[in-house]
Amino acid sequence: MATDLTATGPHDTANRASAIRTWTANTFPWRTVVLPWIVARIVVVGTMMVPYEPHQIHLQRLILLDGQWFKIIATQWYDGPYARGFPSTFPFFPLYPALAGGAWRLGAPLWPSMVGLSWLFALIAMAGAHRLARRHLPLAAAPWATWFLVLAPGAITMVMGYSDALYLAGLVWALVLAEDRRWWTAGFVAAIATAARPNGWIVVVALVVTVATSRAGWRALGAAVAPSAVLLACWCWYLWSVTGDPLVFYDAKSAWDEIRIGDLFSDPFSGRHSAALFHFLFAVVGLVFWALRARRQPPAWAPIVVLTVLPSLLLGIEGAARYVILAFPVPFAVADVLTARGRLAASAGLAVSGAGLVALAYLVVYRTWLP
Repeated sequence: MATDLTATGPHDTANRASAIRTWTANTFPWRTVVLPWIVARIVVVGTMMVPYEPHQIHLQRLILLDGQWFKIIATQWYDGPYARGFPSTFPFFPLYPALAGGAWRLGAPLWPSMVGLSWLFALIAMAGAHRLARRHLPLAAAPWATWFLVLAPGAITMVMGYSDALYLAGLVWALVLAEDRRWWTAGFVAAIATAARPNGWIVVVALVVTVATSRAGWRALGAAVAPSAVLLACWCWYLWSVTGDPLVFYDAKSAWDEIRIGDLFSDPFSGRHSAALFHFLFAVVGLVFWALRARRQPPAWAPIVVLTVLPSLLLGIEGAARYVILAFPVPFAVADVLTARGRLAASAGLAVSGAGLVALAYLVVYRTWLP
């Protein structure tokens, strides 16, 4: 018996090691997941660290703006007072700052924890997006999809200390698992997205459409929906107990000085509206590309785009560029349309997109534009 174990042990170990290497290579391929992930971080960090004056390089620029709200939640939770019409932490959902705060309480420095978690979840999100691209895009377009996903202006928030990468990871992997008919796992992964952003329920809508189109039945529907429904109900109960308003994450946004589409069109070239115009143009261009390929994409992808992008255009244009990225079918459509016209068109489109990313990274730091 001992001889058999000695003979088979090294062989089994080698097989397991080979299986791990194969899984890693398939899940995180270098050219289409790891390399674009690295390039995006070089571009954004390199641009945001450009100093006004010599020696003024501050890595904490990666948690500017909304990152400061996440920092407060990570260290103080939702303990601040709430009064309607005044800025507060309540528009933000808890999972991402809870993870960063947990790392901080274990001794890790706070802002590197926030940024590091964002980077980790961005890599996981890209792996899931790459899997969906291989399944649903033409062979020539699939390798470009992740590049357009991370080298677009709105992708800046997946480099900064924001919850967007966590949300996107939950979204894409919930869809991957649902397509594999692993309904309960998909439901629990969707709950991650639900706990990451106030509009995380969009993932549940996409799962419902997936269940319906695959005719998986009521049990699959319950498995896909139940984890997010329970989590959201618990969160609303907590908010009600703290503030008296179970939907305070929506009501608290009344304190934000939003630029709506009517404001933009009334004076589009106003200096105050320059950021909104930037976001609007990139969002509209993305939607045009998506409209050209909407029928070639899975039915579950349409509500992701409509429910993610259109509210931002109607209710608060600043930030629309990031919603175009969270609606991943949009950059996928851009890759599909441009690669159909040849490698030169795809390269030119990616260069324009990357230039927009550089511009927004610079303007977030030096003009306090919202990403």
